[in-house]
Amino acid sequence: MAGDPETAAVIERQSEAYFEALTEVWERMSQGQATRVVSGLYPGAQDLEVGAEPTEHPVALRTQAWLEANAEAPAALRRLLIEEQDQLLRGLRAQAAAQA
Repeated sequence: MAGDPETAAVIERQSEAYFEALTEVWERMSQGQATRVVSGLYPGAQDLEVGAEPTEHPVALRTQAWLEANAEAPAALRRLLIEEQDQLLRGLRAQAAAQA
């Protein structure tokens, strides 16, 4: 991640906590509340390192890993993550195009 190492470390820790809490958030909250939390806290505002591939970004990889590991998660939760991942990848691809 671009920026200083301390900021990158904080973002990485928070991203991991986000993915670890997804199932519990979905189970404990109403669907409306959980939807707002899942979408609102998704770590989607990311920078792409120069020369990096968008699909290899740590958050994109972590999202894919969560989806693969949680194939039995509720469809609505999976849909939200797929949509958030898609939005992240669009932004990263735009950054890659601007870097070219």
